[in-house]
Amino acid sequence: MRRSILVVTSKFPWPIIGASEADRAYGIMQFKRLGFNTEVITKIVNDKSDEVKRVAQELSTPIHCITYKYATAGIIERIRKYITIFFKHPMLLDGAAYEYTDPELVELFKERLTNFKPDIVWFDMTFMWPLIQYVNRGATRIVTRSQNNEALHYWEEERKTPFSFIMYQIKKQTEKESARQSDVIAAITPNEKIFYEKLGAKRVVTLPLRSMPHLIRRSHIIRDIKPLNVFFAGSTYNVPHNRKVLEMLLKQIIPKVNKKNFSEFHFYIFGAKFPKELERYLTKNSTYHGYVNEYEKAMENMDIALVPSISGRGMQQKIFEPLARGIPTITSPRGINGY
Repeated sequence: MRRSILVVTSKFPWPIIGASEADRAYGIMQFKRLGFNTEVITKIVNDKSDEVKRVAQELSTPIHCITYKYATAGIIERIRKYITIFFKHPMLLDGAAYEYTDPELVELFKERLTNFKPDIVWFDMTFMWPLIQYVNRGATRIVTRSQNNEALHYWEEERKTPFSFIMYQIKKQTEKESARQSDVIAAITPNEKIFYEKLGAKRVVTLPLRSMPHLIRRSHIIRDIKPLNVFFAGSTYNVPHNRKVLEMLLKQIIPKVNKKNFSEFHFYIFGAKFPKELERYLTKNSTYHGYVNEYEKAMENMDIALVPSISGRGMQQKIFEPLARGIPTITSPRGINGY
């Protein structure tokens, strides 16, 4: 008899445009490949319904959706709501967790628990803990995936203010709540496995990015040419740590390299939303390519991945993807995160 698994994921992960979407989408496909009877609960925006139908048919997997709800209440109503949350359950001040108290989502989740009767509920994010209370712990096991240490990731990305410190503490409690209530935590790096063990998780395993296997190459042609093509690929430069790395490349690393070996290397930058104010730092041997549709073809012409790691938690795909492809990679020790 096939085991059944109910996957609760956040934003619908198709089309696959970033590391989070890739991990979640390939995870669903992996469950199907391993023979699980799989169903998915996810959130969508209005224009994604056709894409959901396409993926559901392609995977022969029921995908149950609710539409994102955006806060439209006035300032007084919002203040009243947050005061109530603070005294009733302060951890719900974490907006990511609060989303999973949505009555429509809760009813859908309870209905699938009753009618689908999963052996396993798989939560794709630690902030989904408000739904755990509805699971029959005698019949169903709970596995929570951690894509990163949400609290530390938030603290490193945000400006250091009294408010951000309070939110950091709340998110730390979210991590603890998920760790202690789940039967298994699937941490994304060895370092984060240790983190969840210290929080008191019953069992922790290390599960790398599930998008990695399809990227593994038997070989990558190592070329003896001048210039060698060096690249950095950030998903989008709206993300603070991607922007910081981009600034380091343009203002520090590339100028230093060019002083000694201008003709030896050509630098390529991939990713969306390049900041206009940084365009003046592009040199004759540095090119911004933006978001590339034929990414596989672009990678065939790359010789070196240059991926400084300044901040951000989890298993950074921009480091491990070129390694999986067989491309020589230069990175920072912190980015390896225990691997």
